[in-house]
Amino acid sequence: MTEQPRARRFLRQGSAYLFVIGVISVLMVIVVYSTRTNVSRHHITRLMSNEKKAEALAEAAVDVAIGYIKESMNDPNDPNFYPYFRIPAPIQGSSLGDNSGNNIPIDATVFNKPIDLVWESAPMAPIQTLINNDLGGRDFASCTVFCQILNAEAFSAARSGYQVVGVSIKAPPTQGSSLDNYPARFLDDFGADAGSAQAIANWFKDWELDYYLPNKTNQDECEVEVLGLVADAVADAKVILYKISNTVARAVVVIKVGIPNLLPFGPRLLPLWEDTWEKTIDFEEFIKKYVNISEPQVTLGAILRQAMGASIQGKMASMQWEAQILRDSIVAGFNALKQMIKDQADKSTAYSPAPRVVEKGGIIRLRAVVEYRPHGAAPNGEVIRRQLIADRHFKVTDIQPVAPEYSFFIANSSLLCEQSPSDAPTSGPVDGNINWTDAGIATLVIHNLPCDASASPSYAALTGFTGGGGAVGPDSVCQVPGMVRINSAGPDPMKINTFLGTKDEPWLTEFNAMMMDKHMGADKFQLIPTFNWFKNWTSSNPSDRPHEVDFPVLRGGEPPPDTWPNHPYGLKHLLNLLNFCDALSGPTLLFGNGHFEYPLNLRVEARLQMRYANILFGVKPRGQQNDEKDQSQAYIRYINKYKDYGIQGLPPYQSANDWKPSDPRNMPPNLYSTLQYAKKANHFFESESDFWADRELFPSGPGGPFKINGVVYVKGNLNVSQPLQVDGKGILVVKDNIYLNADVKRLGPLGQTIFTLIARRGYIRVQGGCRRIEASCFSNDCLRNAGGHMLAIDGNLVLNHFDRDHIESTEVFYNSAACRVSPLSVMRDVGKFDPKRYIVSVGKRWARFEYEKF
Repeated sequence: MTEQPRARRFLRQGSAYLFVIGVISVLMVIVVYSTRTNVSRHHITRLMSNEKKAEALAEAAVDVAIGYIKESMNDPNDPNFYPYFRIPAPIQGSSLGDNSGNNIPIDATVFNKPIDLVWESAPMAPIQTLINNDLGGRDFASCTVFCQILNAEAFSAARSGYQVVGVSIKAPPTQGSSLDNYPARFLDDFGADAGSAQAIANWFKDWELDYYLPNKTNQDECEVEVLGLVADAVADAKVILYKISNTVARAVVVIKVGIPNLLPFGPRLLPLWEDTWEKTIDFEEFIKKYVNISEPQVTLGAILRQAMGASIQGKMASMQWEAQILRDSIVAGFNALKQMIKDQADKSTAYSPAPRVVEKGGIIRLRAVVEYRPHGAAPNGEVIRRQLIADRHFKVTDIQPVAPEYSFFIANSSLLCEQSPSDAPTSGPVDGNINWTDAGIATLVIHNLPCDASASPSYAALTGFTGGGGAVGPDSVCQVPGMVRINSAGPDPMKINTFLGTKDEPWLTEFNAMMMDKHMGADKFQLIPTFNWFKNWTSSNPSDRPHEVDFPVLRGGEPPPDTWPNHPYGLKHLLNLLNFCDALSGPTLLFGNGHFEYPLNLRVEARLQMRYANILFGVKPRGQQNDEKDQSQAYIRYINKYKDYGIQGLPPYQSANDWKPSDPRNMPPNLYSTLQYAKKANHFFESESDFWADRELFPSGPGGPFKINGVVYVKGNLNVSQPLQVDGKGILVVKDNIYLNADVKRLGPLGQTIFTLIARRGYIRVQGGCRRIEASCFSNDCLRNAGGHMLAIDGNLVLNHFDRDHIESTEVFYNSAACRVSPLSVMRDVGKFDPKRYIVSVGKRWARFEYEKF
């Protein structure tokens, strides 16, 4: 019989040559019984029949082949097995869910052509040595191992129709797709260019506090009503306002009371008494009672410097969202794909009607075909043929972090509950509107601009923007801003308070949310107050808008119409009128300190409005003949108003159907169900004690580095009581709750460790010595952190349920390069095809190992 056709030969030399001799246990008898100086072939001839020699060769070839596969299946430089396991293939259905939890079959047609390992190829060098030295050479023996995925299935959730965004269903376009040339549009379409660069300076003009007198001049006056006089007394009285500077006013009250005396040449006032009283009012000082800008003037630049810190001075205004570096790196990553992956990575068929998936489990079959000719090439010599079938289970596991393009994501959906109610958040309902305004006393700040999230955050470390970020490439660690998503289902938009700031922490102010006017058009915030005389308006019907002033929210509730703050008479008490403000719930700053850290798409994706304060001042000048003579009445009308959250003119939503939690497309990308994580884990632990005791994950014990490579699943809860130092790429999934009493830290330079921490059915609770989490975090129930316990998350934060009362004193510092496996992996139409997102593992034992007729 002629020799089997030879397939492509491997050129690579590997360490398999060294270790595989010890694997060939069937042939170790050669060494054990070799007590003389005879060559090994003599002992094989003496100890084995010819049939056994053929079988020993087949078994040795299978052992060498599986060893080589283990070595190469996760090596990006390998030209065969690395891409072979990662070829996308369509599932037989449109979702990754089944009520019974049965896996979804995959059309394995694309795997029909096997990879051949012939005995003369480099990976099979130990077999080549065996044949040449012990079996007589090519005239006596030949061997080929055919490697093929026999069948494959996608890991299914135990819920019919369960979708994994970015895998079985495509995410909706980033907000802004139909509105303007926004810089995030390249994420939605591989063929789209990156949007034009956007600088912070594009979104505001320089602003400083100013005010107007009633007639918008530098001086104005009004008559004073004089009280307590005899019937025939008259008053020549007035109040005069002077504008001393942009922020300083002087009020002068002049009262002359007398008796008229009609003389031939006209009436004359015979004075009884007269008085002059004046008061200087500095409105900038009033604001500084709340926000200590620490600069002479309250300006936008001063607020920016307070918000961003000294390291960014002179840089922030020109800092640009330059997405071109990431976009070019995505293209470079796609161009670098092996052809067998590219052939199937078609974005037009990626999701519909049968989504193409890479993650899967199944069986790989190794079929060893051996010919042994005991008499060599002699004509009509005996030919012994053997065919060994050896099957192993394998898994291809997705390790992409959850929602890597987002700084902050709230799913707010029962769609993530695999088996309701057991998977439902315990602290409150989902699928409704979130209460942002009446809960929480400490800060929650989302920093969308990547920075060094050390004890003193430094934006000087920004990369990935104009002038920075390093080289373009498939493994680029360039940084870009993150995005923000908050799903909600209520008929009305959610409300969130703007925050005035505090004297001790002025950078918490959101004045900037009102100062930006580039896109506001005619409907601008009224930040420059104009004083008005009370006679021109009533509390229910103000005469015109220029007499109002807008602030960040000053009061949680609106006072009843006729219950104004109790205040004494007199203009000198004007500065005390706002003492009734009940300084609000804690700030929630979705656009970072100072409302300057805009997302990549310049919007929050949410049906969300920001609540702000509208104040109307009015003065009714009055005086009387005895002390205190100044009895002027100052009135204030306070109401809360609402506008779309974010940059005015760039709405966060376009219709009432946007960001509904009932739409599977709106779920966090790459978030699998509890059962799916359990199925695809390459390390599964029944208890946390087993997890901490595992020496493959913790080679030097629980206090040493956590070596992760794939998905680790822990059943029940997990307590972290000493620093968790993570090295590698992977996901730690805890079925229920995670209690962090120590920090979580990545090891190595940026890009070496990509780590995701998931409490799939429970919550992450931060307490004790945990002040920093370096990870992409998912918590099904709301993350819990107490007010005053300062926590920094370097990565991103994804939640299902959100309760502002539970998450306080927390800052999320988005780290885009540490939240993605590669630039290509975040692409919404072809990112799931990036082979770097997947780790392959094979079973420890053969599922089948037997000979078949040849």
